[in-house]
Amino acid sequence: MEYQQHTHSAASIYSFSFEMKSRCCRAGPLRVGRSLRDVYTAVGVGLPLVGRKICISDQREQPPRREYTPHEVGAPRVVGPAGRPQALSQIFYRFPAPDRNNFASQSIHSPMEYRQLGRSGLKVPELCFGAGTFGGNDEFFKAWAETTQQEADRIIGICMDAGLNFFDTADVYSNGSSEEVLGKTLKAYKREDVLISTKTTFRFGPGPNNLGSSRYHMIQQLEGSLKRLGTDYVDVYHMHGFDATTPVEETINTLDQFVRDGKVRYIACSNFSGWHLMKSLSLSERYGWARYVGHQVYYSLVGRDYEWELMPLALDQGVGALVWSPLGWGRLTGKIRRGQPLPPDSRLQTKVVLDNGPQPDQEYLYNVVDALDEVAKETGKTIPQIALNWLLGRPTVSTLIIGARNEEQLRQNLAAVGWKLSPEHIARLDAASAVQRAYPYWHQAQFIERNPLPV
Repeated sequence: MEYQQHTHSAASIYSFSFEMKSRCCRAGPLRVGRSLRDVYTAVGVGLPLVGRKICISDQREQPPRREYTPHEVGAPRVVGPAGRPQALSQIFYRFPAPDRNNFASQSIHSPMEYRQLGRSGLKVPELCFGAGTFGGNDEFFKAWAETTQQEADRIIGICMDAGLNFFDTADVYSNGSSEEVLGKTLKAYKREDVLISTKTTFRFGPGPNNLGSSRYHMIQQLEGSLKRLGTDYVDVYHMHGFDATTPVEETINTLDQFVRDGKVRYIACSNFSGWHLMKSLSLSERYGWARYVGHQVYYSLVGRDYEWELMPLALDQGVGALVWSPLGWGRLTGKIRRGQPLPPDSRLQTKVVLDNGPQPDQEYLYNVVDALDEVAKETGKTIPQIALNWLLGRPTVSTLIIGARNEEQLRQNLAAVGWKLSPEHIARLDAASAVQRAYPYWHQAQFIERNPLPV
């Protein structure tokens, strides 16, 4: 006998059951089993759902039985043919066609999956475009690319065609130029058809108050971002880093006010430690303030530290991961290989980029690339596509923030969705990328009977 425990927020289960009920009612009479009544009971009294399943069937057409078990945050699944997991969004969600004049006038069938951002009601595409290369005008961002306004227009158009309508930037990216270029491009679309994410915290000019997460700096920076983006609100607003000198109460209270004022829809953080995030969440709970629903983190096949502390925390607290640099700071592009020199156009040729990013062991990197090479040959995919698809199958991942120097690179990255690696391939990549955990995580791994690993 196997015993399983599933935890999920009552609010998200209610949202899911409402969507299922609505769809079935359109198709014909709805028969709701006892387990669905249990869901409403649990929602009504605020009890956790433990090991229950939601079963839906249509009396008129009698389609194959579908089941949904409360699952990890950010990656809902339903049971498809032969018991294989099937993306929930591929059954229910269809993104509108990218018609700039009437964006929502028709529907297209896109392989892009839309996932819930943590324990929120916001659904985001599994790929997000990072606009850090837009308007590149300093040494750091020039090393990645210098995307002009005309090039940005074409890139955003390709993204929208593919169902990718989520765009990430920050106030410090090229001193605000990234936000300006992105804002000009998105004017061609209806505001409600795109999702915009931006960030603040890092220094944005001289002066002792022109940095950090203080009320003073945050108000100033949000107003500046809105002006540069040409919008009156942002969908996701991140704290780009943790400010240890500003009281957390001041930061969260200011963010809550942004939400109440309608200038921010959802709040998120980036590059936090576990205790940074947990303290922030506890204050939101204590005072009824807006809470972080997302955490923008570094996570890749050559950087799996996120799994040790932040992933279990995200599972427990319902915080979706927005993964930055999913190709390991440019190391998993397929251009870096054992025994070959670094390509002359690699961003890693720039010292400021190399010094300010992750520093994996070279032999470890080559071992991972070798494994990726084998899987790529067996699947007919590219190394970047394999690396991105592996991440999409990890718990808590809501979206991967991808970038591109040109249209060809973008189309290659967009092709990382719509298919899944086999369990054998995943296991092979897991083994090649495994590293010795730091304390106390190596010790905790010895007690998986009651402290199971998230992956």
